[in-house]
Amino acid sequence: MTQTEQKVFEIISERKKIRISEIAKETRLSTDYIRLICLGLQRNGFINFSKGLCSIREEETFEKKTVQKTSKTAKKKEVVQKKKEARGEKKKIEKTSLFNLENVDEKLAKKLIGAGFKNIESLSEAPISRLMEISGIELKQAADIINEARKKLGKLGGSNEPF
Repeated sequence: MTQTEQKVFEIISERKKIRISEIAKETRLSTDYIRLICLGLQRNGFINFSKGLCSIREEETFEKKTVQKTSKTAKKKEVVQKKKEARGEKKKIEKTSLFNLENVDEKLAKKLIGAGFKNIESLSEAPISRLMEISGIELKQAADIINEARKKLGKLGGSNEPF
């Protein structure tokens, strides 16, 4: 969970029920950005979000959901690791690799690869909200990364449309 998501979650936890406009005022962020964060928190099972109103999920539901997600994620990682070992795959750093982006350090590149972004093209086509959710980065950095990926593709023969 990003710092911003954590802060929004804490605000919702304190008040039990709160409108996104109130969260936006308290955090000094736009209501659209708060809506995006709340949708992510709801998708991950932390809160209930409907008609602009956020409420905290019951403790029992939250804990159960977290345990289920953790075990599912662990199983998926195990399956992927076994497949890689079976094939004896070695990662190649090619011209369209995420490691070639200036806004992406090695740690972030590994996170993105683990999340399914295998190259610059897949990153350039991703919705900004997905990138923020997976990598735990802020809106501006996510936009910069996607824009840089699209510019690189323009140099490599892809589209050069700005984000």
